[in-house]
Amino acid sequence: MKVRHLARYLLCICLYYSGALFLSRTIRRWRGNYRVVILAYHSFSDTIRYLDMAISASLFRQQVRYLHKVFRVQTLSSALAAWNNTTGLQGDIAVITVDDGYADNFQPLIEAATKFKARSTLYLTTNCIDTGEPTTVMGVMLAVHYATVESIDLSEIGLGVLRVRTPQEKKSAIREIDGVLKLLSINRRSEVIEKLIAKSGQGELVRNLGRSAMLHWEQIREMLSLGVEIGAHTLAHPVLSRLDPVAARREIVGSVDRVRAMLGSEAVTFAYPYGGQADVNEMVVEICRSSGVKAAVMLLGDGRLGSDFFRIPRMMVTSDRSTTPWGRFSRAMWACELEGLVDLARNLLGSGSTFFSRLVDCSD
Repeated sequence: MKVRHLARYLLCICLYYSGALFLSRTIRRWRGNYRVVILAYHSFSDTIRYLDMAISASLFRQQVRYLHKVFRVQTLSSALAAWNNTTGLQGDIAVITVDDGYADNFQPLIEAATKFKARSTLYLTTNCIDTGEPTTVMGVMLAVHYATVESIDLSEIGLGVLRVRTPQEKKSAIREIDGVLKLLSINRRSEVIEKLIAKSGQGELVRNLGRSAMLHWEQIREMLSLGVEIGAHTLAHPVLSRLDPVAARREIVGSVDRVRAMLGSEAVTFAYPYGGQADVNEMVVEICRSSGVKAAVMLLGDGRLGSDFFRIPRMMVTSDRSTTPWGRFSRAMWACELEGLVDLARNLLGSGSTFFSRLVDCSD
């Protein structure tokens, strides 16, 4: 059990069951201070859960059930329209966004849309959808997760020999490999991934799992028909700020055009791969503005919509934002995270005590 997680859990229990959260939310809404909270997900899996990219489908269902009761859950396009409405927001809005286009998104997002009327926005890495090959990071996670060897030699990319036997070793290796691969060219990434798979001891299994890791266009069309909004997430998921303007435009415009061509969608929004400050520079933002998309989302911040529609922050949803230290769903934690009270406590404590500030920090 991590001390930081326990500290945040106890704080949220106090805020929730003392009535402080409800009082804060009631006063805010009474003053007409409604908000748009934008959430970011990637995968819904019980097995491949690395780099904080996945939560279980059952946990997602519990999160959505709460969102349905407390927020108006809308697509990003609908939320932006409400934000721009001259009459102002008429209530709190939550936006569920999901990046990459993994096959395990299909059932959870359809259930959210049909059972809870919670429509989401799904961003596609379009080359991966077209070819059926997984994203680079998914390829790394599959190869290392299912590896049966003691270690893998990746000296050719400067990582030396990485041990991959225990769960902790696999977790550490995946983080190191991903950190290096994201900086390489797409072709070089593919070469390294293929060698990694060959060295895993489970090459055939990993390749088969990889071929079923992404959604198909038929599934995407069904999701669209049931209310899931579809956006673009580049062709091949590079770090856009590391590309020259021609290559960056090809990645952005190419994926936007592919989504429009395959689905007949004109009003497309965009998600920057990786989405951190260092991954998205002015060149990238300007290309995105000129591409015809109406908004673009980052992968950092508190998830509260502001005035810049091409640097929209998102709250990355990790399991510990809504679970007890022993893994069960906690309505108190989820409610406090969505209301921003954990961030508020962190900021207040940070001004007076670095120690307590670190206790409530989400970056365990």
